[in-house]
Amino acid sequence: MALELCISDQNKPLLLASPDFIPYLVDALLLDEDHPRAGMKPELKTWCQTHHAECLAQLAVFEPARDPLRQDPSVIPALEAVAEAGLSAEARQYAQAALLALSDKQMVVDTSGQMHVMISYQWDHQGTMERLNESLIRRGHLTWFDLTNMKGSTMDAMR
Repeated sequence: MALELCISDQNKPLLLASPDFIPYLVDALLLDEDHPRAGMKPELKTWCQTHHAECLAQLAVFEPARDPLRQDPSVIPALEAVAEAGLSAEARQYAQAALLALSDKQMVVDTSGQMHVMISYQWDHQGTMERLNESLIRRGHLTWFDLTNMKGSTMDAMR
């Protein structure tokens, strides 16, 4: 399946080396009303579009794939069409993600307030985990540890 191949960065250069791969992905979005597969069952057609929109999103976040995707004149219009009127919310989201990755916008991730290491443990080892948490913090890691982060509502603290 194309998606399984598109997930691994090791496979992406091999896929991009084929001049037929990007056109295949665009074709599999099934946007043409006269497409040979236009008569497929709606659930299969939706699956196919969603699957291939995700393939394009996976490629779009891979730096070496951005220029080939941008240079193909069919990619951006196809992604825009799926983003606007895709057959599923998921397909629309993948198309929007791909368009964002292919845009000139710089992606900035705000990590303020986020915990990057969650410490889960068996309570018999709480002392060891406290020392581990302190050690991680000293080394600059952001942590989530129940003894320091579980204040107020349990649901709010875990969210």
